[in-house]
Amino acid sequence: MKKLWIVGLALLLAAVGCAGGDETKSPEPTAIAEDSTAPYLNPLSEEEVAQEEIFNRFRFDMLLPATAVDASFAVITTRRGVSAAQARFYSDEILYYYRIAYTVSESNLADDSGAYLSITEESCNEQTYTLCLSETTGRAQWYDDLSGTSRSLYCPAGVDADALRAMVEELIGA
Repeated sequence: MKKLWIVGLALLLAAVGCAGGDETKSPEPTAIAEDSTAPYLNPLSEEEVAQEEIFNRFRFDMLLPATAVDASFAVITTRRGVSAAQARFYSDEILYYYRIAYTVSESNLADDSGAYLSITEESCNEQTYTLCLSETTGRAQWYDDLSGTSRSLYCPAGVDADALRAMVEELIGA
């Protein structure tokens, strides 16, 4: 009886799989980018804190650009298990997430991979950073040798390369 049930189930699944009719199309690159960056917005844990609490817990200041408005701060655990400080803020009506965590080398605090159409190495004030861009999303990450921290700036929508570079330059200069 079990064998008959398994064979019937296999036939049913095969029939459903073949009944689609249309060929499946590959997702557009932007759809891949949007889906792949979703973990940045969904850390394993998140605790909202005051900006001063970031210093109390991590012993570094999380300085934001002068143009930052509506800032909120949190202590998070990334999907890779890294404890990090996070700031969420707007600048010129664009939403950004900025993360800092102690690591021994540059670490992907964004929890994404392969999500971008363009990945380039850039530099500002002798600081090298990686700039990752899709059509609307972007991320920059760098390692600060002086503090021993990885830093990541993410924009979930509405960014272009120049806007992201300008924000990174403000943060590196801060």
